Amino acid sequence: MAAVLVALSVAGCDSENVADPTTVNLGRCSCTCRADTSGALSAWGATFAESPESKACLEVCGSYENRLDGKTCRPSFNSKYEPPREAVAPDADFDGVPDSKDQCPNESGLAVNGGCPAFRTMGPIVNKDADGDGIEDEQDKCPKEPETKNGYHDEDGCPDEIPSAVAKFSGSIEGVVFKTGSADLAASSNGTLTKAAEVFKKYNDVRVEISGHTDNVGNPNDNTTLSQKRAESVKNWFVKHGISDSRLEARGYGPQKPIAPNDTDAGRAKNRRVEFHVIQ
Repeated sequence: MAAVLVALSVAGCDSENVADPTTVNLGRCSCTCRADTSGALSAWGATFAESPESKACLEVCGSYENRLDGKTCRPSFNSKYEPPREAVAPDADFDGVPDSKDQCPNESGLAVNGGCPAFRTMGPIVNKDADGDGIEDEQDKCPKEPETKNGYHDEDGCPDEIPSAVAKFSGSIEGVVFKTGSADLAASSNGTLTKAAEVFKKYNDVRVEISGHTDNVGNPNDNTTLSQKRAESVKNWFVKHGISDSRLEARGYGPQKPIAPNDTDAGRAKNRRVEFHVIQ
């Protein structure tokens, strides 16, 4: 190690014109030298992480300093071996309580007092969501009753049920039929879809996911593609009949979500389906 250090110091320093101050670059190590007798080398060295590389930098600068007359050299070691600085949370009043938790962010205080001065008695923390449904009381139409998370009016903060007419067209929908191996709707589907459209027009704030599903016969990727196209066919039918495109989402799940075993004809028939689900 000593031989390497000497070689580094000679290679990096002999060609330099030593001025006051001057910085000599020695690989990862830089030495800044000034005409003083502060003896700061040891103090500067104390800031280094303990590693062979940092020690080498100190020794290189020390060796260079010894060759100068009345100069002190400060080592600067900047490389992957330098310890990372810890991120410090903002603390505007410098009381040790980060602003995010400080109830008096502009007044220096005590951690046990929420970051406020000791002479100030903090009042009770006000719960802004009394029913705990995730909707603050100011926006909650029913602040003492929790919202029913069912995809229907979930933003108003009130308990509610999906209207029975909408619930009738939720889940697997009987009567939506496609031509074999195709995404084209059969004419027999019109009756069911017309009734569903009437309900969706009446409850015009309801949004619906239309999902296509298949059995597990054939290539899974092909089945997923087919199920997506079938869901889009149903969506397009609704759009043509007056339902806003923004209220509808088409998703093809292929064979991923069976509702019956695929080892019988009856089970596979159940898995080949279209579902409607109310979404927020």
